[in-house]
Order: sequence, then structure tokens, then C-alpha cells
Amino acid sequence: MRVFLVRISQRRWTLYSEKAEFIANKASLSVESSNAADMVMDDTDPASKKQESSQRSMMKRLQGAVAYTKAKAVESRREIDEASEGVGVKGRLKQLLIYLESKIHPEEAIFQQFSSINVEDFIVDKQQQSTSTSTSSSSSETLFKILYPSNLGERRAFKYTGVVVRQRASYHKFWSIVHTLMIPFTVAATILPGPNVFLAYNIYRLYSHLTAIKGTNNLKKLLNVYPNEMFQASDALMEYEQHHFQPIEHTINMKPTTSTATTTTESSPLLQQIQQQHIHTVKPHHTHIHIHQPNFKLKNDLIARLAGRVQTPGLLEHIKKIEENEKKQLIH
Repeated sequence: MRVFLVRISQRRWTLYSEKAEFIANKASLSVESSNAADMVMDDTDPASKKQESSQRSMMKRLQGAVAYTKAKAVESRREIDEASEGVGVKGRLKQLLIYLESKIHPEEAIFQQFSSINVEDFIVDKQQQSTSTSTSSSSSETLFKILYPSNLGERRAFKYTGVVVRQRASYHKFWSIVHTLMIPFTVAATILPGPNVFLAYNIYRLYSHLTAIKGTNNLKKLLNVYPNEMFQASDALMEYEQHHFQPIEHTINMKPTTSTATTTTESSPLLQQIQQQHIHTVKPHHTHIHIHQPNFKLKNDLIARLAGRVQTPGLLEHIKKIEENEKKQLIH
């Protein structure tokens, strides 16, 4: 799998995966829950049996509440998905869900991919069988590579990747707290007629944010353990960078200056005439100062060309979704 580190504005980078467009952006809300009560350690000390019993009781109640919430969310989501869009109450709720899902940040699916990648599984050993001899050799490769512009350098690629990961981790942590606090209110909406779309969407978004957080944590670990094996230079990204990163030249004209000798005391006309002969006047002149400032403006055709070269047709759509979600003009 290839992951691309792409600049989309002067100080904004994004990660894009070639498999991002094939990921279903719908979380699976299974009613099954882990047997949390069995995770309590067995303590043979008689003094702790009462505390152990209360812990098991609390975990069972929590497990029951989670299972009930998931069951209601799954039931409501199923009713909405089976409804005809725009027809009746369920159809209008389905339209609302489609609209809300269209506002999901596109980078969320990128980090959800890393939620299932562990540090131990990052290096894959491959057996290679020689055709001429009976000997076999083994080689190792990584599960994915982060491609960066060749002119950027591996150190800065590591830095910018870490910045993107930390920013998205903070974003998902904030919204996971918000959706967790909203659970009691969305559960209370069950008394309303029709499927509880508020609970279904809230649980779905909470699960999605938690999955993305796990992905950012895994990627942070991989960056620390395999900083050299993870990155790979790309000439295609370098050409993309050079075409967009253009300097702007500014010219500053300095005002004409004159230097004259003046006196603040009163003097006779003869003395003034003598002073005028010693006045030195500097002729006006213009000074041109050229300032070069970077100008980074994305262009549709250049993004499409890059997508064609690296075979990622969804790259342009990915950037457009970021532009729409963050309400910033990126493509000019």
C-alpha cells in the first residue's frame, strides 16, 4: 500500500492512500460486546471478594447499557437504510443522514486504515524461491510506504507527517468526547416516534472517531520504531511541488530623498547668500527592492496529472472534499 504526503497549501499537508476511495466509510455497529466482567482478576483473598463482586456487578451493568445502546442504534440504522430516500419520515431522515455523512472529513478514512496495522506486523518477510537452483531466500518489505517529494528530504517528510498525525489525533479526540457526552441525550430521543436517527448517527460517529484515534496512535508508534523504513522519495511528487510552488516578486520604490543644510537662527541677507553656496543637494533617486515570496496555488490539471502518474484517481476528489470541509479555497 502506498500513502502519499501531498502539500495542498502553503502550510498544509495531507496524507492520501491509494485505497482510501475503496474503504466503506460506515462503521460496523455489532451488538456483540466483550465480556468485560470476565476480565476482572480472580482474587482468592476473602477480604477482596466483596469488592470483586461489586466490580463484576458494575461491569455487567455497563456491559448491558452498551449492548442496549448498540442494539437501538443498529435497529434505527437498519430502518433508515431500508427506507426510500425522501419518502415519509424515514425517507427524510435518510436524506439527513446522507447529508451529515457527506460532511465527514475525508482524512478520517485515511487514518482508519492504520487502526488494524500493528508495529509487529509492519515488516513482512517474503520467501523467494530461485528457479535455477533449489535454494530459497527471504526478503522483507513493509506493509506500506509514505511517498514524499524528492526535494523535500526524509527529515522534513518525517516532520510534516508527524504534524498531520498530531493534528488529526487532537481533532478526533475532541469529537469523540463530544459524541460520548451526547449519548444520554440521543438515547432519550428513543421516546420519539420513528427510528432514533440521532442515536444511530451519534454512535456511528463515536465509533468512527475512536477507530481513527487508534489509527493515529498506531501510526505514531510506527513513525518512532521505523522512521527510515517507512519513507520513500517520489519524483512525481517533486514535479508536482515545483509546478505549484512559484515565487512572487514584489518591487518597492523608495521615495526620493534630499539633504539640505538649514539654520534655525536669524542671519543677514549676506550671510544667507554665503550659506546657500555651501548647500549640498542630493538628487532624487529610486531604490528597487525585490522580495520573493512563495506562492502555492493548486491547479486542477496538475493534480489530475499527478493522480494519473501515481495511479490514484481519487486524489483530486480528496482535496476538493478537504476544501469543502475546512471552507478554505485550495484549488485556484
